[in-house]
Amino acid sequence: MKRIIAVTLIAYSSFLLSCKNTPVPIEEGFTSILADSTMNIQVTATNNQTYYEFGFKFQVLKDGKIAKLGTKLPNAGSYRVSIWDAKSKTVLLEKVVNQTQANKQHWVNISLLPIIKDKEYLISVLANNWNDAFQKTGKAIEYPIEKGNIKLLRFAYTSQPSSSSPPKFPNMTDNYYSISGFVDFGFISN
Repeated sequence: MKRIIAVTLIAYSSFLLSCKNTPVPIEEGFTSILADSTMNIQVTATNNQTYYEFGFKFQVLKDGKIAKLGTKLPNAGSYRVSIWDAKSKTVLLEKVVNQTQANKQHWVNISLLPIIKDKEYLISVLANNWNDAFQKTGKAIEYPIEKGNIKLLRFAYTSQPSSSSPPKFPNMTDNYYSISGFVDFGFISN
């Protein structure tokens, strides 16, 4: 009997240790939308004189944390990414992403930023070059778009005078046919 108890305890301990080593899944909402077969991607020529704060308003369907930020822009460079409280239009987190290769997704880990289910947030990137995602059907993009636990509510942008401009909340939404300025976050649900 002692042997059965000992074997059971060892098996249970091994199970608990293996659970600790299981990687936590990180959801990448916008990246998964781009991978969707319903979207076309177009690289837009750089306009060195015009800067925009591009982004999208989003919600998460479960409480959780943002663990990383990423960009995929036509030019390699350093890009400021901001996470906003969409209601108060205040910056919750700001981080520079050093995208080392042109038109390749690059991620930077951050200190975990807690976010709350159903609360509206916005993520933006300040850039003077961008990609555009279009529906293959040529129709307007229908929001919200849900992928996993992430819900994109709408695209937004605003013009900026330079690469050193302070963050400005993107509130222009007259573009319903494309999503520009690829910026993303990695989300871990609780």
